[in-house]
Amino acid sequence: MADAYDKAVRKLAAWHARGARPRVTVYAVPDPQRREVRLIEVSNAFPDTAPPEPVIIGPTRDFPYASGTLSVTTAAFRLIKAGRLPLPRDWDFASCKKVWPSDQG
Repeated sequence: MADAYDKAVRKLAAWHARGARPRVTVYAVPDPQRREVRLIEVSNAFPDTAPPEPVIIGPTRDFPYASGTLSVTTAAFRLIKAGRLPLPRDWDFASCKKVWPSDQG
């Protein structure tokens, strides 16, 4: 059963990607302290920047966690997976998992 943090991850991913054209694939990088929802959004509609920098937003009334969103191209995501493009400090790609689109809707 998903806890509040896991539900928040899926909710933010859906808010960001639902209906996006072209399609956006979203991966979550869990925060061990579960204080920040960290997303990697992948789409070739994003500009290619090196190194990519996340947009950080504090908690709000509608979303009780801080969030960090890294928007990258498919090519940049492949470099991240290969360990050739670093993620922000404290983001562990080994724990990364795809959250959008998901089989759960």
